[in-house]
Amino acid sequence: MARKTQSKRPRPTGDSQAESFLRRHRTVSRLALAMLMPVLLIGATEGLLRVFGVGYPTDLFLRVENSDTYCMNRQFGWRFFPRKIARKPIPQSFQAHKPARTCRIFTLGASAALGVPNSAFSFSRSLEVMLSARYPGVEFEFVNTALTAINSHTVLPIARECARYEPDVYLVYLGNNEVIGPYGIGASAHGSAANLKLVRAGIALRGTRIGQLLQRLVEKQQEGAIENSEWRGMQMYSRHMVNRGDPALDVVRDNFRQNLRDISLAGTNAGANVVLSTVAVNLRDSPPFASVADSSASPAVLAHLEQLLAAAQQLIDRHEPAAARDSLVLAHELDPGYANTHYLLGEAELALGHPGQARQAFAEALEYDALRFRTDQRLNGIVRDTAADLADRGVFLADTEQIIRATDPSGAGIPGQELFYEHVHLTFQGNYLVARALLPTVEQALPAWVRDHAVASRPIPTIDDCARNLMFTAANEYLSLAQMRTTVTPYPFTAQLDHERRLQIIDDALARLRGLATPAVQRATVEGYRRAHERRPRDLLLALNFAKILSLTGNTGASNRIMRQVLASQPPAADLKAVEITQLSGGG
Repeated sequence: MARKTQSKRPRPTGDSQAESFLRRHRTVSRLALAMLMPVLLIGATEGLLRVFGVGYPTDLFLRVENSDTYCMNRQFGWRFFPRKIARKPIPQSFQAHKPARTCRIFTLGASAALGVPNSAFSFSRSLEVMLSARYPGVEFEFVNTALTAINSHTVLPIARECARYEPDVYLVYLGNNEVIGPYGIGASAHGSAANLKLVRAGIALRGTRIGQLLQRLVEKQQEGAIENSEWRGMQMYSRHMVNRGDPALDVVRDNFRQNLRDISLAGTNAGANVVLSTVAVNLRDSPPFASVADSSASPAVLAHLEQLLAAAQQLIDRHEPAAARDSLVLAHELDPGYANTHYLLGEAELALGHPGQARQAFAEALEYDALRFRTDQRLNGIVRDTAADLADRGVFLADTEQIIRATDPSGAGIPGQELFYEHVHLTFQGNYLVARALLPTVEQALPAWVRDHAVASRPIPTIDDCARNLMFTAANEYLSLAQMRTTVTPYPFTAQLDHERRLQIIDDALARLRGLATPAVQRATVEGYRRAHERRPRDLLLALNFAKILSLTGNTGASNRIMRQVLASQPPAADLKAVEITQLSGGG
């Protein structure tokens, strides 16, 4: 039988091995080049955009040219908002290299931490007065990084940037804008919370000049849109109502938890201790912004509900709280989740002398409010949990919300109009009490060398001490109240119960303050500010308030000179005509 022959593949010669290697090398090179070309193109485009000055710096702090000083980047907000409505940071400056015996504390948060309506009287400023009195020989340098309308998504990149500037303490006061704010439910076109990874990717993209160019092109196309044409405060965030049980709230809470953890770690990894504070809100004198009825309720049931609430309001006004409570119990049976029912029940119980029941009803009204402009109990719980989880990393809890309830001037443990202008923004007394609540925890978080300078015998400055030091006068109170009168005039405040009566309370207070403004008082106020400005010429917030007082008393020339000096210290300098003084000092 014939044997089958098997063909053998010829062994490659040295030349063919080389050719095979070259072919593989060329294939790999082409693939690598194909993958690298887009990266090179993007890099080249990014470089060219920077060379030709397209875009803007994204850091919150800018180094002043030929100087050892950092100032605030007035374009910082462009990364998070359309340019026409972006809020600007308050004017501040600090040295790149921290001076000896200086304790640098960064305040992080939104408008309540900023001190709206006037940052010169924020809780950080009163806290600085307290610490300076108790630790002689230490220079306390507070840098307030807060901005109006931002939330934890925006604060995280700020916290990471602050890590570069030799921080000693981070003071974090966050929570009011998590639902209604950038990347929250109320800011979404679809009423859903944003995915955290996508949010961070978008923020990172707008940190590049290519991303900024794309952002600008989109803004150009949307310039005619009402929501992008001017700043309209809370109206811009009130398109979507959020029920208490909305699953999107769980996404918001998860995002807040992760952001708060990363904010804390940004501080501790930089060698700073971190104070996380719960957030106090107005429970007693800020009715819900929106009540949402049960979707299954018939029109007849809804009409009956409204009749019961109207009757209860009239009975409360006539000082008949027991009868009002009877109507409200019936209303609660019709719809247990209607926020205004809980609020009126709180008023009735308070009038009946039942502060515990009233406190519970007001808290329920907050939880059922469908326009969630205030920190709720779940968000404050996340603050507490995060501080506990990171306690061994140098994170401390200041339970400000509980302390404020305990020190409520009314004695009922239900914070109200004595401490708040409206739903969250603090009066001077409110800011003082928050500072007083924060003080023990901040002292624990101070570096050891600072605590060594403590003089235990020195008393904590009183509210009058802080007012004198910060130059809080009747004129400042008038300006702040007048600004807040403008704030609470439009929707959604008009949707709150008894809105007109609350406006009348403000108008009465303004009339009282106008009556105090005699020529002698005006002269004394101007002179007091002049002396304080001479003693502390680098206190930019004091200078801004001096400019306001001069303008109020008719000395616009001197006011404008001071304003220009402040603006010149914060490059890129802006035209005075394009700047609102109220926004410069933290309002609006």
